[in-house]
Amino acid sequence: MAKEISLVRDNIKLESQAAKSHIIEVDSESGKSKLGIIDLPSFYIDFEARANGEENYRSTTRDVADLIESLKQEKVDGIIIDLRGNGGGSLEEVVTLTGLFIDEGPIVQVKNSDGRVRTHRDIELGSLYDGPLAVMVDRQSASASEIFAGAIQDYKRGLIVGEPTFGKGTVQNVLPLSAYAKEKFKDKLGQIKITIAQFFRINGDSTQHRGVIPDINWPFPENDEPFGERALDNALPWLHITKSDFARSNLALDKAELKHLKIKHQQRIASNDSFNAALQKQKLLVEARLDKRVSLNKQQRKTKQDTFNKQLLAVENEIRLANGEKKYDSFKQMRESQEKQRNTRAYSNKAPIKPDAFMTETANILNDLLHLTMVQIAGSKQAKEISQ
Repeated sequence: MAKEISLVRDNIKLESQAAKSHIIEVDSESGKSKLGIIDLPSFYIDFEARANGEENYRSTTRDVADLIESLKQEKVDGIIIDLRGNGGGSLEEVVTLTGLFIDEGPIVQVKNSDGRVRTHRDIELGSLYDGPLAVMVDRQSASASEIFAGAIQDYKRGLIVGEPTFGKGTVQNVLPLSAYAKEKFKDKLGQIKITIAQFFRINGDSTQHRGVIPDINWPFPENDEPFGERALDNALPWLHITKSDFARSNLALDKAELKHLKIKHQQRIASNDSFNAALQKQKLLVEARLDKRVSLNKQQRKTKQDTFNKQLLAVENEIRLANGEKKYDSFKQMRESQEKQRNTRAYSNKAPIKPDAFMTETANILNDLLHLTMVQIAGSKQAKEISQ
């Protein structure tokens, strides 16, 4: 017997995609600092709410601006923007978000298929935050994330830390094939996605193919794993166009200062058990992705999976022990605990975020930068007093 069941559609708040912030404190040989972390999973905007005239519509720039104001009230010494895993989103939002960190000027160039270049600019004078800044990226940081990281790097407004980004510097549009058919068909012909433009940094470089190369790279094990746009057979190549007219930040580091930060970073991670265990985990996951062979023997497949699970559990426990945490008793317990943590973060904006080894090291790098800047300020003041 058939039964009719009514489902009421409700508004679903995707808090997992909203910007979040927390504060960590760093205490190293360089000194102490209090740092704000802004986790940004995507570049979003509620177009419908804005079109309806709602005053408090959600957007990346609005949310991050509120978080920055809160962090400034907490008197943080620096801010880290975490773009790891951020696949992009609204072009409008990445332009306005970058404007929170620079005075004014060009953010990204867009070259259309007819060769015309349009420059998207931040037209608002002044910045919301002008203090020390670091931006974390990884191989999954794409599109709008690469525009933001590239602009921050070109202005030398902050440090880019992590691994080379995805390398998606193209713009696509979806067109209905029926609109271009000479005859009318009973059924719709579907759609086609075509590339209509390409993004370029303000220094003239494309983000396509190469992505954004961090100022400080993680020493991940070298491998031949293809990833990003450069792994695709027919990906558009990297190109260069005329750069925009822009002025670099007065916080720009010179080569000697950047080299100093790299040396401090390398010395620190050489004896950091947590960081090196995280590197070992990365190597294990890469090797698993590169292995394309699947046995037809069920028992061999099970043995292979069990071996991988044991290895992953062992390296996760190394990380936990290095951080002073209790080991997982089993692979199942580890998976259940991690799933619970992910769900908690996804549906709660107030869930505590424990920094991983890469976040902790980025905080250490920014801490080094903070105290390097303090030494420079003290030195310039002393030199001024002597000259007087």
